[in-house]
Amino acid sequence: MFELGTDRDASEELLRPSGFTRTKDLREPGRYVHRVLAGGLKVLEMFYPTIRIDNDSGELKNSWNVIKVPSEGTHPLTPLIKYDERCKQEMMDRTGNRGRARSRLQPGVSYLYLIFDRNDEDNPTKVFVAKYKKTVASKLATLERVKDPQNETKLLHGPTFCWDALIEHTFDKEGKGATWQKHDYTVETYSRTNKFAGEIDANIWKHTKSPWSLVSDRSREKMFTPEELKAIEECEFDLKAETAPLSEEDIVAQLLEYPLNPMALDSNSTAPIFSHPKGMWEEMQRLELPLPSADDVKLLNGNVDASDAVDAKFEEVEEEEPAQETEAKKQSKGKKRPKFTEI
Repeated sequence: MFELGTDRDASEELLRPSGFTRTKDLREPGRYVHRVLAGGLKVLEMFYPTIRIDNDSGELKNSWNVIKVPSEGTHPLTPLIKYDERCKQEMMDRTGNRGRARSRLQPGVSYLYLIFDRNDEDNPTKVFVAKYKKTVASKLATLERVKDPQNETKLLHGPTFCWDALIEHTFDKEGKGATWQKHDYTVETYSRTNKFAGEIDANIWKHTKSPWSLVSDRSREKMFTPEELKAIEECEFDLKAETAPLSEEDIVAQLLEYPLNPMALDSNSTAPIFSHPKGMWEEMQRLELPLPSADDVKLLNGNVDASDAVDAKFEEVEEEEPAQETEAKKQSKGKKRPKFTEI
């Protein structure tokens, strides 16, 4: 089984001020009720455009690949990210756009948790993996450290596994800014499910990295049903392994299998994803990074040579998970993207 309780070191990092944070739309707007069992581990995922062979038709198609990269230091694509941001910044300056340029290759930051999904009536006692953006993760870390105002030696709520979290995701389509800026998340405790409010020592985080180890068997039985405890006991999912970055060798192997396509067009096949495709291609050659076939690129671009788009009109790209190509959207119409990974 895994050890319940959010990771102390990870949550303390979440509580530190960090200025601007990138957000990602991970789910549809609505209310989610989760019992957050463990986790809070950070994962950095980089999405980049590539070309794949369709398993059904055997034809080439535009696609995206994702790799987990380290949070510190450099990796094989770091120089390319810097080059893309430099080109994008120059174009922003020429067109009068303010702000700091950010490459589409910059990794998105998420935090992984193990949860019970109270919204899933068909699987009430199954452990799922949930991926939260920093906004949600930080609020969870804050809530489980709030002291009881009438007795500051106790926690008002306790660790997240003591209570259900009410997570509200709203989207203001009329709001200002890019699409990703119109999403908002609120996190509250569902007090009716918390039988330990005001009972847990406020210094619990100083004593152990795993508050669960301090919970008695009797309290555990009060906290969870027998079926839930069995699911926790039998779960062997390794969050640390799941969030671990790829090694430099593994990143290179991914790039060899799925080369980054610097000439990729957006989901409408009308404009290049990168502000300087030709320069990106040449930079990749200089860095000796794997490149896709030029003929394949022209074929998928409808014989439009994106390398001619050196001065393509700059449009600020929303910083969210990339959309799939138009044909893929048609094929997947009516299908909902999975919210969680079942263990």
